[in-house]
Amino acid sequence: MESSLVVTATILLVDDETEFLDTWTRVLERQGFCCVTANNAPQAIALLSPERPDLVITDLSLPVGDGFEVVRQAQMHSPAIPVIIVTAYNTPENAARARSAGVNGYLPKPFSNRALIQAVRSALHPTSASPHF
Repeated sequence: MESSLVVTATILLVDDETEFLDTWTRVLERQGFCCVTANNAPQAIALLSPERPDLVITDLSLPVGDGFEVVRQAQMHSPAIPVIIVTAYNTPENAARARSAGVNGYLPKPFSNRALIQAVRSALHPTSASPHF
């Protein structure tokens, strides 16, 4: 018998690699989250108003636009919205830029499902003022 999950939050996932989106969606939906996906920045930005996500997870490098544009637009739409950046380009410059942008988490690819869940929970329910980096 399957237990029914209570949806705790809606998460907007942004990445141009469908394998990542599929995996993240599956992992997060098992935790009770509702996931909405986009493959580029304009698509993600267009989903902000109708979907009203509680959290945005965006890749830094996108084929159209970039993760920082998604961050800016999400914060303009809802200043308190938590954002996590994921990237295969883990450099000190990108990490510093993410901190400056006020994101709540920064996950270098590849990362474990456990790290994803921990970053999501930390962003949605912060216990301290410091972001998950």
